Amino acid sequence: MKKPTKTAALLAVACLVAALASGLASGVKAEPSHAPYLENATEISRYFYQGLSSFADESGKYGFVREDGRVAIPAIYDEVGDFSSLICVAAKDSVHGILDTAGNFTPVSPWSEHYILTNDDAFNGIVVFRDLESRKYGAITLQGHLITPAQWDSIGLTGAEGGLTVEKDGRYGIIDERGQQMIGLAWEYAGFFSGGLARVKENGLYGYVDHSGDLVIPAAWADAGDFNGGAAPVMTMIDGKERWGLIDMRGRLLTGLEWQTAHAVSARLFVVELDGKFGLVDSGGRTLASPVWGRILKVSDGLFSVYSGNRYGLMDDSGRLLQPPQWEALWDFSKGIALVEGENGNGFIDERGELLSEPEWDSDYYQYTNSGISDASITEYMTYLREGMISVYKGEQYGFLDAGGKVAVPPVWDFATDFSEGLAIVQQNEKTGYVNREGEVVIPLVWGEASAFQYGVAPVKEYVPDFGPGLWGLIDRGGKVLVEPKWTDTPIVGRGVVFAPGEDDRYQVYDYQGNRLSGR
Repeated sequence: MKKPTKTAALLAVACLVAALASGLASGVKAEPSHAPYLENATEISRYFYQGLSSFADESGKYGFVREDGRVAIPAIYDEVGDFSSLICVAAKDSVHGILDTAGNFTPVSPWSEHYILTNDDAFNGIVVFRDLESRKYGAITLQGHLITPAQWDSIGLTGAEGGLTVEKDGRYGIIDERGQQMIGLAWEYAGFFSGGLARVKENGLYGYVDHSGDLVIPAAWADAGDFNGGAAPVMTMIDGKERWGLIDMRGRLLTGLEWQTAHAVSARLFVVELDGKFGLVDSGGRTLASPVWGRILKVSDGLFSVYSGNRYGLMDDSGRLLQPPQWEALWDFSKGIALVEGENGNGFIDERGELLSEPEWDSDYYQYTNSGISDASITEYMTYLREGMISVYKGEQYGFLDAGGKVAVPPVWDFATDFSEGLAIVQQNEKTGYVNREGEVVIPLVWGEASAFQYGVAPVKEYVPDFGPGLWGLIDRGGKVLVEPKWTDTPIVGRGVVFAPGEDDRYQVYDYQGNRLSGR
């Protein structure tokens, strides 16, 4: 028996990611039904953001198509991004700008690079761009409104309280989202506002200014961090050694200057280091966990892994030890579940640290992101739970646990993917089908490869021994063949349509019965 190729595995999961990404959807206003169907596209993205996916036509220009197969924005752009942040950064006739989902293009400047600065909410982001000729930086809103022209040597992160740090000729200041000066270019460094105060540097030392630009905490510290819950970490040199403590918003010390390091780890909490060991302190300066741990890492809101004796345990944000160190690894929580690694394999715990599943499983997870998919081992960020089921394998055989950690589908399959629309792809002896949550085969294993269900349909590939090349068709959730295999590549499922390459490898739009809609 041969496990599917990595390419096949990625293709099998890609449609599931597309379904998740399209869940961001549909910020696109309904377009007239007479908008043309996409026709003769040379490439098309498999992911829909705000209900739109980019495509390229035969001239090499880019546009966007809706999930129903109709062209939303014509292919007139030299470059496009995606709409994962409500807007798309695009280029037309060598001029870059902002493109919205209605197709309105706001030209800004020819630029050589750009990046998006965000607060906690990506939809409040700001696009920073670098002018191609002057090499200076400017900024615009996601709606295409100019904040400041390209005149700065750098533009820094925006904080939750607004404002952009800007630099010119080695001096720093802060401007607001309208481009108005908040703090003049008077500092060797300026950070963003937190708790109404911003960190600044003067003569090599750090202090804090308020929104009026007044230095309310003198620049007296060799290093400092931003305020977090009314406290900020500050450092001074004592006998040639760094010593950190916490100050309040009046600049008064809340603690002694005793730690080797101190940094914010979550709201109102700081990890501090003393003699190479780490503890937890709150913003009032109270010690919640003495510095006895080799590491303290945030694994979820209100939860931390603690390390001692080459083992990890679990601690809450009050410093209470929920589970003593006992695992070789403890990874981030996702949907209330975390993977732990023991001597005999991997298991899962809940947010109380209670075992849902003994550490006896091997693990092979995929990393899902809004921008795509990449193969990931357990050393990467993971999402364990899909539709209430956890994919596991043991001895090269795949199965599923339920959300409580009990075996729902025994590990008897050569390969299995996560559930989508109540069904999971399974493979045995090179043939592929689908099982339900009870592990029952509901679509026989007669296909060579298959993709996740989306909108009630799934692409399937005809069986060819040794995973050889074959044609793709379409089935429904009952296993009925809607379109006999005829496409040379995996169809991209849209809402009521699929995008698939024709005989000339150009992408056309078909309905779920395989009738070509392109050209109508």
